[in-house]
Amino acid sequence: MYNAHVKAYQKIISAKFTQNRAQLFSRSILAGVVLSLAGFISVIAATTLQNPIISSLLFSFGLVLIILLGAELFTSNCLVILKPRQRKIFSRLLLIYIFNFLGVVIITTFLWGAGLLENYQDNIMSSATAKADLPLIAMLLSGAIANFLVCIAAWLGSHEKDATKLVGIIFPVMIFVMIKAEHSIANMFIFSAATLGSGHFELTYLNNILWVTLGNVIGGFLFALILYLAHRTS
Repeated sequence: MYNAHVKAYQKIISAKFTQNRAQLFSRSILAGVVLSLAGFISVIAATTLQNPIISSLLFSFGLVLIILLGAELFTSNCLVILKPRQRKIFSRLLLIYIFNFLGVVIITTFLWGAGLLENYQDNIMSSATAKADLPLIAMLLSGAIANFLVCIAAWLGSHEKDATKLVGIIFPVMIFVMIKAEHSIANMFIFSAATLGSGHFELTYLNNILWVTLGNVIGGFLFALILYLAHRTS
């Protein structure tokens, strides 16, 4: 048995699995679009203001919007493991991941086509290179830390109200951005923007995405396990 909080979240998970393919497709694309825009605003702040606190704060509003819009983000959806008997958990996560990527590519292409990335291309390329050059263990563990914090934000965002809800979402996300932990969907935006700006794709980008994604899954499942142990009543 679980306490009321876990049971409430399990109902949210059950509702997610009642979505048809069109709903999953649109909500996942929306999450990719929103997170990319948040990433872009964060890049603008980092370039023009050079203030990591403001940059991380602006990025955190991406997750706020995703939760408020009912969009489906791959990383926060790792909490579906809280209801392990639900069928097709991993195939659903894979679909969300693919559709998130599609949303990232769509909005990044629009931004690039509109010329909006041009003034920030040096910062984007620098960020992409730094991410791609990380040691594998750093990608993996940094990815785990990032999604552990994202899942905390998603968990708090599903239970709290009003201002408390905002703080619960914003603060964990600000932490992972400020410590430069790795988030697979956010990295998709940086690498997509870098590829469009430079005109060529680096295989090291794919290497980063793969290891960070694995780390994100580990971090999300680890937080779910802690919730399972902390809130199990019998």
